Amino acid sequence: MQENPLAPVQISIPTEIYQYILQHVDPSSLSTICTVSQMFRSECERVLYSDIDLSRSSYTQVRAWSKRVGGCTRVSSAVRSLILPETLSWNYSTSSQEIYEFRKSLSVALRATINLTALTIRASPTSCLSHTYLDLWMLEGCKFRLRKLHNEGDSLYFPGRTLDFFVQQTEVSDWMPGRLQVGQTQHDTSSPAYILPTLFPNLSTIHFRDLELCASLPARALKHVSIDTTRRGLTKTEAEELFAALGRAAGKTVVELRFVTEGSGCMPGTSSWWGPMDIIRLVGEKLPRVRTVRYCGIISRLHRPELDPTELLSTLAQFKHLETFILYPLAELRSPHTSPDTSPERGQSSEISEENCLQIAKKIMRACPTLRYVALPSMGRWNWECFSYRRDGDSEVIFEGRLGMGESEEVWGRVLSERGGFVGVRAL
Repeated sequence: MQENPLAPVQISIPTEIYQYILQHVDPSSLSTICTVSQMFRSECERVLYSDIDLSRSSYTQVRAWSKRVGGCTRVSSAVRSLILPETLSWNYSTSSQEIYEFRKSLSVALRATINLTALTIRASPTSCLSHTYLDLWMLEGCKFRLRKLHNEGDSLYFPGRTLDFFVQQTEVSDWMPGRLQVGQTQHDTSSPAYILPTLFPNLSTIHFRDLELCASLPARALKHVSIDTTRRGLTKTEAEELFAALGRAAGKTVVELRFVTEGSGCMPGTSSWWGPMDIIRLVGEKLPRVRTVRYCGIISRLHRPELDPTELLSTLAQFKHLETFILYPLAELRSPHTSPDTSPERGQSSEISEENCLQIAKKIMRACPTLRYVALPSMGRWNWECFSYRRDGDSEVIFEGRLGMGESEEVWGRVLSERGGFVGVRAL
């Protein structure tokens, strides 16, 4: 009886090995290896072309990528994630015909990436040679179905003729809308900016930069919401309207909120004045099921809003599901033993001590039993000594380190993740 030949065994090599070879083998030897081993070539293409970040690439590099992807079906089918720069720079000698051919080549490449699931347009530094090159007509005819669509730039708008493309993107769950055109408002019901929020039935994560878009957001089972007001400011009335609209659309489903602002709404004493506590109260009222709140902002030396620990305790006690509460360096947490009128010129400081900060953290956790991680800042200077506190049953974990005011939110987030969640801060 004749035996059947053994089926070929698919050998799987860790991605890290391919990445190491690609980085350290000279081009000539790499070409030889790819010629000899078809498996190695296909795996290299998967590693090289699966997640593409062209946000820092030059015009020449983006053009070369578009030609390679548009001219090879095997390569284009490997692309899963793509990040493009908002603008590119080219010389004055570059002809309009060459730019047209480049844009046409990029459009062909986008249509070829049939397995693309994440597309990001990233804002890029501008110069006298920077030019916008993207237009949403390039997406016409694309067959991919996105799960993540981020427009982080300012120059790419939604022309009406591309709405058919967005209607087809029924799988988008993570969306950052582009900015409204000048003079465009949520009341212009014929504008794509008004229509788009009604799309994407599976939307669970949204990042707002134009707050007008929130007003037209229909009921959605949103879980993660990010709001950035640093470019336009926010009055107290606008803040109330914003959270009212968000509460109507997804008040019972939002579990994580990230709120980014630049200072506070207006100067103290005005009718439109609001501070961090106003936002925290609105979150508690309109998003009752939220479990994570991150409030971060740009610090102004001329005016730092203060947080009264007693008021903070009573406000956080209203939350029934809150597990993580983080204030990135924005407000000054006033010592409970210091009067609001006390000034450093009188020889007294409103900077809080490490012991007081830990005591306040413990009181907050008692006031809000569901809390596990808390971050409280106290800024008197430009650097902070950082310590962490985590509630894990009856145990407490303390970490001491140092972070600077210039550190990004990502650095703070990494420290929170590595150290178990809580970072308390006091001035050095």
